[in-house]
Amino acid sequence: MQKHIHQRDLAGLLDRLATLILAKHMTGQQLVTLVNYFAQTAELSDVEAFIRKLAQRVPPHKEQLMTLAEQLEKKGMKKGILLGEQRGKRTATLNIARMMLHNGLDPATVMKMTGLSENDLAEIPL
Repeated sequence: MQKHIHQRDLAGLLDRLATLILAKHMTGQQLVTLVNYFAQTAELSDVEAFIRKLAQRVPPHKEQLMTLAEQLEKKGMKKGILLGEQRGKRTATLNIARMMLHNGLDPATVMKMTGLSENDLAEIPL
């Protein structure tokens, strides 16, 4: 499986992977390690969906695989929330800087007070 990890679409390998998992009688820890390897290394557009499909093909490990998929989904949601918060803070900072500039503060003072760079200020429409 390692030699195919960088294929564009690993969905074609799903059946082979399921067969290997069932035939090799993997322990839970081995399965977790394998799935983590796929999640971190493979070029998958939707890791959670891949794991869920694998869970359907490997009934003895279905519960464990579904738990992993849910954990990855929660991690992705947290990452999305943090990214949204960062974008929101940046937007707020840019709006404050725009108002400061509009009210006559010099750019050096605005940069010092907001932590923005010259390039950031150049992006602000006045």
